[in-house]
Amino acid sequence: MIRAFIDASVLFSAMLSKTGFARDLLKLGVQAKVQLVISPFVLAEVERNLKAKFPNRVILFQFIQELLDFELVQPDPKR
Repeated sequence: MIRAFIDASVLFSAMLSKTGFARDLLKLGVQAKVQLVISPFVLAEVERNLKAKFPNRVILFQFIQELLDFELVQPDPKR
C-alpha cells in the first residue's frame, strides 16, 4: 500500500474545499487505498489555524480524525 505523509497545508486545504487533490487524498485514505501518515504537530497546527480562521470547520476536522486511520509518526530530531 502507498503511504503518503500529509502536511499541514494539505490537511488544511482538504478541510476548506470539497474538491481538489487534498480532498481526493483524504478520500483515498477513507477508502483504504492509501495509508495516510501524519505527525501530532501537523494535527495541532491545523486545528489551531482552523479555530482561528474557520471555526465552523473544526467539527469537520475532528470528524475526519475519527474517520481516518492516520498513521502517527514522530519527527526525527536528528534531521
